[in-house]
Amino acid sequence: MSKKKVCIFSLGCKTNQYEASCLATSFYEKGFDVSFNLDKSDIYIINTCAVTNEAERKSRQAIQRAKSLNDKAKIIVIGCASQANKNNFINKKVDLIKGSYGKSNLIKQFSENGTFIEDEPIIYEKFPKPYVLDKTRALLKIQDGCNNYCSYCIIPYVRGRSRSRKIEDIIEEAKYIESFSSEIVVTGINIASFGKDTNESINDLIKELSRIKSRFRFGSLYVEMINEELLSTLKSCNNFCPHFHLSLQSGSDAVLKDMNRKYTTSDYKNAVALIRKYFPTASITTDIIVGYPSETENNFNETINFIKDIKFSNIHIFKFSPKKGTKASMLKTLPTSILNYRMQVMKNLKKELIENYLNLNIGSTQEVIFEKNEDELKVGHSRNYLKVYAKSNKDIANVFCHKIYKDGLLGEEI
Repeated sequence: MSKKKVCIFSLGCKTNQYEASCLATSFYEKGFDVSFNLDKSDIYIINTCAVTNEAERKSRQAIQRAKSLNDKAKIIVIGCASQANKNNFINKKVDLIKGSYGKSNLIKQFSENGTFIEDEPIIYEKFPKPYVLDKTRALLKIQDGCNNYCSYCIIPYVRGRSRSRKIEDIIEEAKYIESFSSEIVVTGINIASFGKDTNESINDLIKELSRIKSRFRFGSLYVEMINEELLSTLKSCNNFCPHFHLSLQSGSDAVLKDMNRKYTTSDYKNAVALIRKYFPTASITTDIIVGYPSETENNFNETINFIKDIKFSNIHIFKFSPKKGTKASMLKTLPTSILNYRMQVMKNLKKELIENYLNLNIGSTQEVIFEKNEDELKVGHSRNYLKVYAKSNKDIANVFCHKIYKDGLLGEEI
């Protein structure tokens, strides 16, 4: 008798992806074949995202795609979008609906039908160990929830208040992952609040991670956590990857205030200067929201100039998307023509930033973990998240980078 197959299709952030990999372990241990791609399966688990309206639309599209692949399959919906509005999925006639909370119990409920939206947990929800397939890079979740309530963001309402995982538990899992993957990406919803509810600290965690064989990087960091102690602790780690994804959203103090962000552009600039004091060639990336309702042309130009001043290595751009239930959703949105123009300006700047950072690293030697083959070359990422192409017979190699090639750098193994 052939095994039943479960597809766990995850949208959105690294935290969602991590949780999907943990669910995969639960089903694998129960004898299921597991897939993370939307292919023909007996059970589909759609792990939804609610961070933008586009993400919610893609979540609903995934349900329709699953039904078209197997109209007799069981469809299960979980995650932030179903936590935010279960009725959107009841109307899709799926079999089982859960939200963001209690995902770890799904293995006990998957045979049931109905809607089970649980209350916000008080402590961190423990998951099984992740199902690690990627030998190059694996995710490690250390925290959930957010207390910040930015005006545009639905996440605190669907992920709840910040809850930290105990360091002992994190390191136990890191030791498990190091036997499979060469790099660990430390992730969470708001890592800046890690340990505040457990009387532990991010610096204590970093010291423990420094003893792991795999190199590690953070998925994202926040201005308020950048200080001398953090950076000196990171500098002492031989296995830390100096790539700082430091969320910005706007380079205008007026817009940051309207967004209910907890810092000013001056705070941000000081944090970047401190990072570069310890890691002069660090990759610093960020997120930018274009067209927040109160963003004037002058505010937008301030953001453009601030981005140029910081000299990011890359920026992730999002067009403002009003999320029902947030303060910003009650504001009048900017005309589409203005939004589209500002998006194009920002995209052009993004290309310029990427090229500048690549040029800065020509002549450097990078430790590269190779991920795949492309033509006669291997392709991978350096510690500062440069994409590097080179000929090599190794999985990890030091590469001297001598010119821009495609979307990265071409080099020679040394």
